[in-house]
Amino acid sequence: MEKTSVKESRIEARIPSDLKKRLARAAALQGRTLSDFVVSAAAEAARRTIEEETLLRLCEEDSRALALDLCAPEREPSPRLRVAAARYDAAKQPE
Repeated sequence: MEKTSVKESRIEARIPSDLKKRLARAAALQGRTLSDFVVSAAAEAARRTIEEETLLRLCEEDSRALALDLCAPEREPSPRLRVAAARYDAAKQPE
């Protein structure tokens, strides 16, 4: 079942006419209105951007240190691993 949402906000943008024509053509190819096409594309771009920024990225040195710590469970976590774990826990907290 599809969620219904109240549309109460509006955005406006001035764009070159050739871009508007391309967007309208793409929307027509998908059988959508221009507004629906633009909103969907913007929502997807926003989702991807947020997802990319919330991914945990490790440099090669940190990746190796993590792998060594994970492969040797009898060892105490290194201070760097403790800091990384704390950063990870803080990042996954809801805003």
